[in-house]
Order: sequence, then structure tokens, then C-alpha cells
Amino acid sequence: MLKCLIVDDSKLIRKFMKNFLIRRLSCEVITANDAISGLEKLNEEIPDIIFLDLNMPGLSGIDFLKKIREDNYFSDTPIIMLTSISDAATVKEIMEYGVIDYIKKPFNIETTTEKLKLIFSELKSRGLPLYAINEEKLTDDKKKYKSMLIIEKDIETITVILNLFKYNFKLYYTESGYNGYKMISEIKPSVVILGDNLSDVNENVLVNKIKSNKSKTRIIFIKSITEEISDDDKDHLNFTVYKKDDNKDYFETELKKAVYMESFR
Repeated sequence: MLKCLIVDDSKLIRKFMKNFLIRRLSCEVITANDAISGLEKLNEEIPDIIFLDLNMPGLSGIDFLKKIREDNYFSDTPIIMLTSISDAATVKEIMEYGVIDYIKKPFNIETTTEKLKLIFSELKSRGLPLYAINEEKLTDDKKKYKSMLIIEKDIETITVILNLFKYNFKLYYTESGYNGYKMISEIKPSVVILGDNLSDVNENVLVNKIKSNKSKTRIIFIKSITEEISDDDKDHLNFTVYKKDDNKDYFETELKKAVYMESFR
């Protein structure tokens, strides 16, 4: 379920968008009645997507954009603008701050539904940044967490990984090896977790891509307990973690060792 933050000074728009996102797209929604309140919300909760009004009293939507883009933790959070303005110069300006699209007021329900379905689908297909609520107020050091890229097809495995590391990493995932290949260069992850039997791009191709960046990326290969590690895998993998269908605790323990420890038995 995607978590959305709506920042708009209109109570009517906030109510409409909240009900719309919950009922039509099954999102979790939080709201803020102006840009300042929106920034305060970001100290408590980390949304997957922000819906932002352009014209608000006090701090404007563009001012809000500038402030969050200066913060490493929110530098690539997807933003969708809510605006009645169609001026080309204004649209160009907001797009320069990484706004992925805008919805023009007044809203047409059917058109907006189809548009957002396409946007959400595209974000997920290319690896939507995944954030989680932190139980404490975010501090500066927490906003500098490293990134982890998960390339895995198995939803249960992805869920385990997200729950283990959601408070310590900026998390990205994709089920596609091809998308993972592109994301390696784009986000330069500190840790890459590779599932097995990816359909579109071989695991070895992904590993060679990581190595070509000359980074210190930690590569962790996940294999089922019945599989053997090939000699090629042994040459280029930092760590291999085995999944046991009947022992989730074993998998979680070994995975944490692989991510956090300097050495791995």
C-alpha cells in the first residue's frame, strides 16, 4: 500500500483527494493544510508520493519543493503537483525540481483515476523508492542512511527484507532484472540484494554492472537451500544467504549478518 502526503490549503481539495486515493487506489493518506505543516509532517512520516498544491499562502509549493530537494532523504521522492495553472513557464519551473507530473484543477474523477493508475504502475515498474514510518523523530544522521536495492521476484522474500531494513536504509526494489540493471547506475546503492532465477537479465550481468561502477557496493545473493553455488558465483559474490522454507529465523539472521557484519562465515 502506497503512503501519500497531500499538501493543500483547501480543505475541500484535501478531503476530495484523501477519499479519492483511499477508495479508488487503496492508498494510505496523510494530509497537511499548508507547506509549513507539510514539512513538519516529513519529520514524523515518510510518504512514498507527495501531492502538492502550487499556490498556497505563506510558503508556496515551489518553496516547499526547493526545501525538500535540498534534503538527501527526500531528494528523489516522487511529487505530483495539484494546480489550476497551465502556464508553460510555470510548468517548466516545477518540472525542474523533479515533479513527475501534475493534475489540473478542477479534477475529473475518471481521467484522474486512469492517470494516477498509469503513474503508480510506472513508478513501481522502475523501482519506486520505499520509505517507512520511523517511530522516532528523524534526526540529521537518519536522513543520511545508505541505499539498498532489492532485485527479487518473490514477494514474501521482499517483505522480509523490507521489514528487516526499513529503518536503516533508503530502500528500492524491483522484480525486473532489466530495471535493476538501470537502477544500479541511477541510485548507486550501498547494498544490492539479488534474488535467483531472474527472468530478463542474468544475475552475472547485474554483478558485472555493479563491478563496472568501481564502487564498494556489497552484493548479497539469495538462493534456495537446495541450490548449489557455481564457481562463477563464488568469484564475484560478497555473500550468499540461503533460504529455508521451514526456518524464517535462520534466513533473517544470516541476512542481517551479510548486510551489517564485516566478515561472514
